[in-house]
Formats: sequence, structure tokens, C-alpha cells
Amino acid sequence: MDAIRILLAVATLSIGTPASAQVGFTFAGRVGISLPFGDAYRTSTGSPVAIAENSTASIPLQLDVGLTLARHYFVGAYGQYRFGLLKSGACPEGLTCSESGARAGAEFIYSFGTSSSGIGAWVGVGSGWEWSFSKGSSSTGSATVTLSGWEFAQLQVGVDAWLSNTVRMGYYISGSVGQFSRGGLSDGSSSVDVAIPEKALHTWLEMGFKTTFDL
Repeated sequence: MDAIRILLAVATLSIGTPASAQVGFTFAGRVGISLPFGDAYRTSTGSPVAIAENSTASIPLQLDVGLTLARHYFVGAYGQYRFGLLKSGACPEGLTCSESGARAGAEFIYSFGTSSSGIGAWVGVGSGWEWSFSKGSSSTGSATVTLSGWEFAQLQVGVDAWLSNTVRMGYYISGSVGQFSRGGLSDGSSSVDVAIPEKALHTWLEMGFKTTFDL
């Protein structure tokens, strides 16, 4: 994947010093709130379908796993699952509805501080694939609509406070731009997957808490 190769190239260029011999395993957990903006796709007549048509916000849970080089450079992968908060009246009477989503990809993060500094800011960039799930259930069955596509860029900023040499906690804000290119429908017994002809851009603004473990 081109995005992953680019992120790895940036990290390689950034750590071309003898200090880069310091390599450690890092994983982090995040929880926050994410707000959607823009359109999921456009209809055949060109009318936009807002990504926030049924869900005003989501609660994302994310895991970051990778390597920290020279105490400052993190190169790794992220995986996230989010639980959508449905708008009032978004689910038709007689149905049980849910909105959720997921995303996964590669990321590069640079931390300005270290455990010796006690507190420090960080910036990051990522790119990957995104999914959105809309499910409706009744006594006669259920159906799920799935949208998926490339998340072109995800920009992140945050600040961490070191609780020890290996544990830090802090806040983060991130923004992403993506585009759904595939759409699918499954009712449990059959499914269909098609390309979305009228694509549109959407964004996610996310903020929350991040706990990082440097091993």
C-alpha cells in the first residue's frame, strides 16, 4: 500500500542517526468522541446523503501498536471501532437500529518530549481503510448496509504527561478526510457489494484520551 510505504520512508529519513539504535515496543489505547461532517455519497440524481444522516456522533475505541525509535519516533498501525449515537427518530417504528464503524491503517507519530521532560506534545499522520455499518432488525429478520473506502489522511496532535518511564497519559485531537467507494447490503442469507458511482468526501473530527505504554 502506497500510504504505508510513504509513512515508513518518512520514519526512515527522520531517524538516520546513531541514536536510532534505541528501539522499543509501544502500544496505546484511546477513547473519545468523534463528530462526522460531509457526505457519505451522492444519489444517482446528484443529491448528497449526509454521513451524519442517522448518527450525530460516535464513541471510538482505538488501539495503536508499533515501534518507538530513538525515544521520539513511533511507526505502527492503528485499529478502531466506534459506536454510533443515533439521532432521535432516526429508526423507524418497529425496528431496532444501530450505527457503527471501524478503521485500520498505518501511522507515524513524532513526540517532542521524553520521560525525562515529564510532559510533551506530539504530532502524527496516518492513512488506511474505513468501514461504516448501519443495521436494522425486526422480528422477521435483519439487514446491514456497509460502506467502505479509503481514509486518505488522518492528522493528529496531542500532549502527554509521563507517569513513569513506561506509562504516559494525555489528550489528543485528530481530523481525517475519507471517501467511501464500495457499498454493500446483507440480510443474513444473501449479500451484494457494488462500487459507489457518485462518491463524496467526508471528515471526522475526534478528541479524547490516550494512554501509552512504552516497553
